[in-house]
Amino acid sequence: MRTRLLLPVTLGFYLLAPALLHAQGILSPANATTPTAGAQVGGKFTVDLVTVKANALGLTLRHGSMVTGSEEVSYNGHKLISGQDYTVDDASGVIYLMVPSKPGDTVSVSYRYSPAAPGTATPVPVSNLLPFKLDFGGGNSVGVTLGMGMAERSPDGSVSLTNVLGWNNSFSLGGKSKMTGLMLFGQKSQQNAQSQFEYQANTIAPDQGKSKLILQSLAGNLSGGTFQLDYQDVSKNFSGFSAVQANGYDASVANQLAKEKGLKRMGMNFSNLKFGALGISDSYKTVGDELGGITWQTYGLNAGGLSLNYQSQVVGQKFDRFNDIAEGDRAHGGWGC
Repeated sequence: MRTRLLLPVTLGFYLLAPALLHAQGILSPANATTPTAGAQVGGKFTVDLVTVKANALGLTLRHGSMVTGSEEVSYNGHKLISGQDYTVDDASGVIYLMVPSKPGDTVSVSYRYSPAAPGTATPVPVSNLLPFKLDFGGGNSVGVTLGMGMAERSPDGSVSLTNVLGWNNSFSLGGKSKMTGLMLFGQKSQQNAQSQFEYQANTIAPDQGKSKLILQSLAGNLSGGTFQLDYQDVSKNFSGFSAVQANGYDASVANQLAKEKGLKRMGMNFSNLKFGALGISDSYKTVGDELGGITWQTYGLNAGGLSLNYQSQVVGQKFDRFNDIAEGDRAHGGWGC
């Protein structure tokens, strides 16, 4: 009789056990959370522990392309409410706190993200920058670029924040002289975002600190001929090359500037200046770093049917960045003017 009674009870418990255990979270992944109302299904689950930084605009997570509504944010042991205590930029993977916080405090964020979607391990996109133009008339204009708190993620899991401020200029300086160029100033710092769910190497984000990119050119007419002065200076740790494209420069220019990080360029060219029947041309340009560089000089003299030309190239013994400079420089010393 007892055996007949225990058999259906045992069978019933066996059938209900998985549902009961799942309800208690025993069969669920550790730290898994139930998506909030309206959350999309899908994505990969993870948990980040992010440290609050002074003067930071937001908390940058280790992954972008978040599944909308999948996040759960906790601060000081309290679950925060979306729209009331924080807002989130799903595409960028940034949490913006709306409650008081102190530098050094940590915020726990569980969420789902799309690993294959763009933005999970990419540099700052051009769309994250805010360029706008101020036109003063008469051919004079300044285009201002502002990008604050932009997230950069590396495949190794390191996360950094980049601020970029600068402008592109176009000024007429009387006559037919014009000054054009680009000035960008950056500051990059690492965001302390530790994964509580995935393996993460203890890496340090590269190119941290303050940096600059200066690209200026002054050109015009002089004494019956033309002149051009060029200057370029790209810091070793500058990383905001997406801002170069945001200011209207071609991707090939941005890529070449990226290769020439840590190099300075200077050049001047005076072409066919007239002094009576005498025509004079002169150019000087240099590219290099603290170890040395390359210097090119040319001189030209024209008088009647007589023409004299001189060219020289001097290469520093310790200069070793030949593969980084432009093709024209490697081939025959040509650059700019």
